[in-house]
Amino acid sequence: MNRAMNWESFEDDEDAPPQTRSASIEEFVRPAPPPSAEEIAARAEEEARRAEEEALAEMLARARGEGKAEGFEAGAAQAEQNFIAERRLILSDIRERLADAALLRERADAEAAASLRELSEALVRALAPALSRSGLAAEVAAAVAAAHDDQLSSRGAPKVAVAAPADQLPAIRAALDEAGLDAELTADDSLTALEARASWGDGIDAIDLGRCVDAAMHAVAVHFATDEETRAHG
Repeated sequence: MNRAMNWESFEDDEDAPPQTRSASIEEFVRPAPPPSAEEIAARAEEEARRAEEEALAEMLARARGEGKAEGFEAGAAQAEQNFIAERRLILSDIRERLADAALLRERADAEAAASLRELSEALVRALAPALSRSGLAAEVAAAVAAAHDDQLSSRGAPKVAVAAPADQLPAIRAALDEAGLDAELTADDSLTALEARASWGDGIDAIDLGRCVDAAMHAVAVHFATDEETRAHG
């Protein structure tokens, strides 16, 4: 059925306010449904797992740092102990070598001293008597000169008498002549080759070069005995 539209009705329709419908926000944004108990439990479990992992990671990092520090300190302490032990071994070896060297040197010194002592004593025994015999004439001449000086104030004093072994008289006479001295020489075989006797008035001079040889031997013995004692007791 056709409906005849007149102008008036059109105008009426045009003047009429448009019909609108207000839409609520609930129609555009729908709220999410509340999580189920399973989802809440899963989320709590995940958060607990993450917290546990973070705590474990922090503990591991702290442990690594402490381990490195302790390891460094332990390594340094061990290195120091190794160095001290090695140094002790080196010093012990050095002390041992020095002790061996000192012992060898002491033995060498002792052997050298013993050899030198034997040589010195041999020289004294061999040379001293010969030198003393050659020097006996000079000692007699010196004694006669001293006797003459003692008798200068005495007029008519007797000559100085010299007694010596017969084999020593020629050498004594030569020494007196060289010194411009005069004495009465007498052979006395009771005297040794190192002995002579000069007498004048109330004076007498007993010459015994054997005692000089003995004194030399004693001096050598004392010297080496002292040296040995010094080495033994430091």
